[in-house]
Amino acid sequence: MQDPDNERWTDEIAMLERRVRETTVDIDLGNGDKIPIRARLSDSEDARLTKLRLKLSKGGGDKDAALEIAALVTANPLITVEWLKENPNKFAIVDLLEIIFSYFEQQGRTFIERKARLNQAIQAVPRVIKEG
Repeated sequence: MQDPDNERWTDEIAMLERRVRETTVDIDLGNGDKIPIRARLSDSEDARLTKLRLKLSKGGGDKDAALEIAALVTANPLITVEWLKENPNKFAIVDLLEIIFSYFEQQGRTFIERKARLNQAIQAVPRVIKEG
């Protein structure tokens, strides 16, 4: 007989893994065209993204770094660095830039929202203790 607690914990781990793979946000590319971007990255993906972002921020316009970022944050598993390199005439660079910018904007909004929630929770604790 399987331990029900162990099954629960295993299911929770599977849920966390699924959320990394499947949680997306649709962004508008214009003219009603939308594309989902990933809303969550794993720790290793986030570390890779940080390195790529630093490469881009140094100036030089590292095209490979930009392609890798676009492939990493786009939810479509068929949009890979290889596909982007092999099919440069099948997408517009401006759309890839929109995907990249939208990803970072979305992450910024999420960070600001979470910071505000944290501040509210921290401020509420003394009131709860006094009123309790």
